[in-house]
Amino acid sequence: MITRTHLLIALLVGTIPIHFQCAAPRGGRSDSGRGDPRIPALRAQYGADLEALLPALGAEEVAVRADAQQTLEKMCHAASRRQAGWPGRRGARACGLCLAMGDRLGPATSRDARVWMIRQVERIGGAESVPILARLLTDDDPLIREPARRALQLNPDPAARDALLHALRGASSDPDVRVALINALGARSDVTSEQILPFARVDQQPTAVVAAAVSALGGCSDATALDTLYALWRADEHSNRDSAAAALLRTGDRLLTEERRDDAARLFTDIYLSSSALPSRAAALRGLAMARGADALPRFMDIICGDADADMRPLAAQLTQYMEGEAVAREIALRLVGASTDAQVLILDVLGVRGDAAVKPAVLDAYRRGAAPVRVAAMRALGELGDVTDAAWIANVAAGATGEERTAARACLDHLRGLPVDRKMVAMLGAEGDSAVRAEVARSLAERGYVPAVPILFEVAERGDEVVRSAAFKALAELAGDQDIDEVARLLVHEQSDEPMAAAEDALVSLCRGIEDESARATPVLARLAETTDLGRAPLVRALGRIGGPDALDAVRAALADEGEVGGAAVRALASWSDIEALPDLYELASANTVEEHRVLALRGYVRLVRLASGRTPLDTLAMLETAMALADRAEERKQVLAGVGQVIERSALDLARRFLTDPEVADEAAAAALAIARPLSAVDPLNAAATVDNLLAADVSERVHDMAREAREYIDAHSGFITTWMIAGPYAPDDVESGDLIDTAFTPETAVDEVAWRALAITDPADPWTFDLADAVGGDNRCVYLRTHVVSDSARPALMQIGSDDGVKVWLNGTVVHDNNVFRGHTRAEDEVPVTLNEGDNTLMLKVVQGGGGWAFSCGLRAVGGGKLDGVSFRAE
Repeated sequence: MITRTHLLIALLVGTIPIHFQCAAPRGGRSDSGRGDPRIPALRAQYGADLEALLPALGAEEVAVRADAQQTLEKMCHAASRRQAGWPGRRGARACGLCLAMGDRLGPATSRDARVWMIRQVERIGGAESVPILARLLTDDDPLIREPARRALQLNPDPAARDALLHALRGASSDPDVRVALINALGARSDVTSEQILPFARVDQQPTAVVAAAVSALGGCSDATALDTLYALWRADEHSNRDSAAAALLRTGDRLLTEERRDDAARLFTDIYLSSSALPSRAAALRGLAMARGADALPRFMDIICGDADADMRPLAAQLTQYMEGEAVAREIALRLVGASTDAQVLILDVLGVRGDAAVKPAVLDAYRRGAAPVRVAAMRALGELGDVTDAAWIANVAAGATGEERTAARACLDHLRGLPVDRKMVAMLGAEGDSAVRAEVARSLAERGYVPAVPILFEVAERGDEVVRSAAFKALAELAGDQDIDEVARLLVHEQSDEPMAAAEDALVSLCRGIEDESARATPVLARLAETTDLGRAPLVRALGRIGGPDALDAVRAALADEGEVGGAAVRALASWSDIEALPDLYELASANTVEEHRVLALRGYVRLVRLASGRTPLDTLAMLETAMALADRAEERKQVLAGVGQVIERSALDLARRFLTDPEVADEAAAAALAIARPLSAVDPLNAAATVDNLLAADVSERVHDMAREAREYIDAHSGFITTWMIAGPYAPDDVESGDLIDTAFTPETAVDEVAWRALAITDPADPWTFDLADAVGGDNRCVYLRTHVVSDSARPALMQIGSDDGVKVWLNGTVVHDNNVFRGHTRAEDEVPVTLNEGDNTLMLKVVQGGGGWAFSCGLRAVGGGKLDGVSFRAE
């Protein structure tokens, strides 16, 4: 028996002939205004405006063109909206402007102007624009054809569809053109299967054209299109099954918009049950949820709770979140009983997102009965479903649980909504009870940002046990304000236990650091310190060390005279000081203090501050580190000093590090420091740096040090030949030359080099001395500089010059241009490689580096022709 499906497949594979007649473009839309007598005058008026605007629309200068484009956009916006004094059909002005633009879309107009006008026609055009755009579909320029096709695709008038069909029938043999036209028709959703089917014939059309036609069938509303797509989809041997599935899904979406929900549901169910492709099944499941709503819940719950469709379970769970109704929530909750752990977790997450309070008993029951993952999921759900009646037991769970369950319980407690919850938690904090629970409540109040809890927090911070006091101080650090700082300081003075004292000190420091006026941050602590005469001064002094500032430093210095705990607190405060103002005090303590613990603390603080960035020269920093090394009796402090020495890129620093290579307690740290110096030092002292590395490679050292030395050797070899000694001239920044023309504009170093005032270019980054940051050394935009050095070679030889530049670069060797690259780019070392020949003896090398904007940098080196190290070459800048 030959069925309709058989006939459709036969048609598609070409066994049944079919005839197709494409209609020509027709009629306009009712509001187009084409019959309005005002249109000729408007067309002429807009035409005059466009004639004045066209030169700028095609200008080469981007800024000029952008201004003109914006002007035309404003014209189109004004023409397409209703205005007072223009009653009736609103399309007259838009029609006149579109016709005026159409008059100027011929080849005599620049491409940029044509493209921009087509884009405006796309926005405001109607039936009057269709003939204009249709002519452009055969334009020689593809950059004109494509926006015209897009404009017809988006034109709401039926004539646009007919124009696309007409063009499709007469399209060239280029399959890409046919695909584009078919896609445009498919996107419109106002074509019939009769108009599209001829292009889905696999025996007559290229594969891409067939695929596009199959996809376009998804926008056809007739039964033939649907039957055809089903036939293609079910034909296992057909190459366009995926296209057919996508088109069927699109058809289902269209059925939904037409309120044909039963038809859509049958289509989506069929695809879901019969397809093996996950994307198609997922889309079908989504469509089924939209078509059936809550009626689809049993199927979705079977997916969530079953084992047969694990890939779809998360999606099914997500879709059930949007099914409306409390009855739906109850039905979902019923499936918790007997479900697997994974299914229960999914269900609980669904219930939490839905927020139906009626299912809270089921969630609580799941928590009591469930495994650990279920309890965690239940807590997540209760964060949305819970209320004030749940606060106490959730706090108990948070206090007693561990791991993920504790994290979930805390998040749940923090998320419970409503002022009654806040008040309940305040009451719990103030009442007698389990300390761990009250501590959790204090933590949560801070996380919730409940500022009215501050008074009760102060009360328990003074009278609670250690656990509660600690938690209260931590909460006060978040909730208290400037007006509460003195009270925190008062409690700190009287605190006797270590953990609450540390929490109170942290709170005091945090609140003081929050004072906007930096000069006043230490004021509350200084005031309390002036009133305190006993050991309570010690934590205040420690706090001042963390708050900082000149006044705080003076107070800490004064506290050094106190004996015992207060003096020790002052030492610790100075040892943790955050700026170099404390360096003299720390040096004095490290060199003269008789208490070993204090001397060690001061020395560590001194070395830490010496290593901070400052205006000192590297040699001054090294001298301070040598002084510290002389005071370092213990290996721990010598290691700290050596870490600082490794940051000083100087030959004398390398010598200092090498002195400790024979000290078994710090040999590894000395080697690490020496290698850290040797790497960048190789740029200016290659022999010394290489000897240090090679000696360590040959020495009996740890495997760690040997690996570090090997990496340093590779690093030095890779950078060998890169030049660090340069003279610089410039910048040259003429107002009448654009950055793109600077590379070809000759300035004095090119025309009269002897008249140039050259100056030495300093290394801009000691850690990377081969790359020079000209933005830092010179600065500015739209300019260039010249760099010069001498290359001294012990013989005539070929070489490979490696150059990196931001932006363009031009290179002269012995007066001859050997490289010219006018580009806008960021700096990459050795991005350009240029074969050159060096003369024996002195060779003059000059670079010109151009800056357009942004970063500005360069690097340049000479390597052997194969890219390896080039021996027998040195550099001299003069």
